[in-house]
Amino acid sequence: MDDREFYFATALANPKVRSALRSYIPDVEWSSRLAESVVKHFTKPSMDGQLFAPHSIEAHMINEFTRGEIADVIEACSEHTTQYKNDVNDENTNDVLESFRRFYQNRVVQGLIRDYQFEPEKIIDGVGKLKEFNLSSIPLYTLGELDVSKVIEEDMGNFNVIPTSFDFVARASQHLNGYATGQVCMVCAPPGVGKTLFLAHEVVHMMRHNRALIQKIKMIEQRKEMKAENGIEDFEKDDEDIKELEEQILKVFWIALGDMSRLDFITRLTAIYLGAPFSKVAAQPQLYFDDEVKELFKYVKISVLPAQQVDVFAVKHFIENTVTTPDFDPQVVIIDYDANLITYSKEMYQAGEEVYNAATAMARPVGKPGKLVFIASQPKIGYWDYSEIPKEAAAESSSKQAIIDMMITIGRNPAITEKKAGIMLIAKMRRGSEGEKGYYALEGGHFKMLDRLDYGSLISSSSEKGRKDGATQMRNQKFNRK
Repeated sequence: MDDREFYFATALANPKVRSALRSYIPDVEWSSRLAESVVKHFTKPSMDGQLFAPHSIEAHMINEFTRGEIADVIEACSEHTTQYKNDVNDENTNDVLESFRRFYQNRVVQGLIRDYQFEPEKIIDGVGKLKEFNLSSIPLYTLGELDVSKVIEEDMGNFNVIPTSFDFVARASQHLNGYATGQVCMVCAPPGVGKTLFLAHEVVHMMRHNRALIQKIKMIEQRKEMKAENGIEDFEKDDEDIKELEEQILKVFWIALGDMSRLDFITRLTAIYLGAPFSKVAAQPQLYFDDEVKELFKYVKISVLPAQQVDVFAVKHFIENTVTTPDFDPQVVIIDYDANLITYSKEMYQAGEEVYNAATAMARPVGKPGKLVFIASQPKIGYWDYSEIPKEAAAESSSKQAIIDMMITIGRNPAITEKKAGIMLIAKMRRGSEGEKGYYALEGGHFKMLDRLDYGSLISSSSEKGRKDGATQMRNQKFNRK
């Protein structure tokens, strides 16, 4: 076995090394089957950015290699991972990359000499085309020379505004009056308070937006038919208008992990669209989920999986290679919810970072249109009874709230006993204003938004009812004693 080859194969356990070498690895011919197998494991799309997990490499290699060989690989990978965690200034990473540069060039040249030993001009040509390594290059821009339109296109993927059904979100986003593609938005609420319901309200609003666009398209097509009947063939402006409207139609992919079923999607989204109580739609879903509703939701695709079945990298790969087609490229992705994804780091901070960094890569892909990525999450248990949940409540990792662009929290006021009610809060807004609030009560399975006075009255009436109930209970206790 070539020790240097083995060293560089196992160095891919370091996510920084793996990211830097990904485009060079395919050019290398690995002389040992062991090194080739290690490289194959670490260059899988599902490994993007994640830390090395011993059980994953063991599962990958168990049928081909001996226990001793696998143990050697795990030990070497663990050493690289440890160096990665302690490599604050990237000194070790840079040494690995510099060594790999020499190894890479030697290996490629050896292959050229072997393949073209009697054709020196091809060897010279191949050497001249060797990839230049740009592993440490840092872009430098003169701010005053940048074209704003080009910057928006390259950095945010020609961002689009995504409408919201909630006034407090529109206020917080200022000039956008909604969300923007290229953002990661966490929706954080305790169990049963309304993470999924909030997202369902937003999806229904997006589909209503689509319905208005489709109606406009139909009107233009009717206009074209009338022109054709009158012998007018000038359709250029009409076709441009139709194309512009079609590009504004929103497509949504929603992956539910653990606590949603396909019937739940049908029931919740249909009830919100029709304004009907959830209980009625749940009792007769066939009656309410008619052709009109089906037509509305043809731009929503769903996946329903048990908890702890996939990691965020598999979700990212699935969206890019299966969900996305020439006819369906979702501008909105919903992951519901983060704790039900597999993570490979035992450290809470790094596990949160792993998920949300991958979500950011989905939201802002290089050279492609950006997406709005919603991730449902739960707050730390100590905040479950807060009527207004702050951004530091993000569970499992403070790194989450550092990475995300926007955080919406939904608290439940424990003083209101008649129904679920509380405050929705813009806890973080990278491009807008934080602190905007929405007051809500749950009625018939729907969010009913309240003004501040109505919310205050709800608190007062619950307190008054509590006092009366307490007085009645005391009288009953006295009566029973007598």
